[in-house]
Amino acid sequence: MCLIALGINISKKYPLLLLANRDEFYRRKTTTAGFWHDIPGIWAGRDLQSGGTWLGVNERGCWAALTNYRDPKYFSDNPHSRGWLVRDYLAGNLSPLDYLNEVRKKSGDFHGFNLLVGQGSNCCYYSNVRDEIAEINDGWHALSNHFLDSPWPKSQRILNKLQAMPLQENLDVEALHLCMYDHNRAEESSLPDTGIPLEMEKMLSPIFIHSPDYGTRCSSILAIGHNDVLIFSEKNYDQQALAVEKTEIRYFFNKKIQKLTT
Repeated sequence: MCLIALGINISKKYPLLLLANRDEFYRRKTTTAGFWHDIPGIWAGRDLQSGGTWLGVNERGCWAALTNYRDPKYFSDNPHSRGWLVRDYLAGNLSPLDYLNEVRKKSGDFHGFNLLVGQGSNCCYYSNVRDEIAEINDGWHALSNHFLDSPWPKSQRILNKLQAMPLQENLDVEALHLCMYDHNRAEESSLPDTGIPLEMEKMLSPIFIHSPDYGTRCSSILAIGHNDVLIFSEKNYDQQALAVEKTEIRYFFNKKIQKLTT
């Protein structure tokens, strides 16, 4: 996952709103969002190379999302897959804060990462680069490949879009997906310096990334409401940046799936 926008208590109906783009090499095999057969109760996409995920929820309303920290200095010598951090939270029963305290004990086993974990609108953040755990305040937040709320161009752009968008009582999922389908590159003067070549920084600067070998593979919208309803909508994109598949689930905790479309 390379860009996450997080709204805490922005909407009266949905205290938790999350929009996310996952950027990855097209050759890396994954599955689209769905229930996991080997770990019941998890709904997420899956990285078939390492078995983890970048974003997911479980039937108790717990959710987690991950981005990489983009700086070659923060590589581990023998790293575990960062996708396990999301998987293990969703498969367990720890509170967000307790889970991140456990992650902190083994943070050196992973390349640099940013991890958001929550249950409903109760959300905590941890990066093994800064090595600090924080509870997330109300409002809109953005996370790319630096720290939470770092003023990167793509982070500022998505926040500007969302702050200008009136939120209706009935969530406009398509409008939120459209916010994440923005190919505009940042001005060169505003680009961060993360230790990679300038041309690559330019290529990675849009909200939605598109290049011959690497790009935005899927966009996800997650909303959790006061009435125990969860909405998870995912659009998957091909190498031409065309939407090829959409899945959407509406789930009531401790009840049943109301709607599942593909």
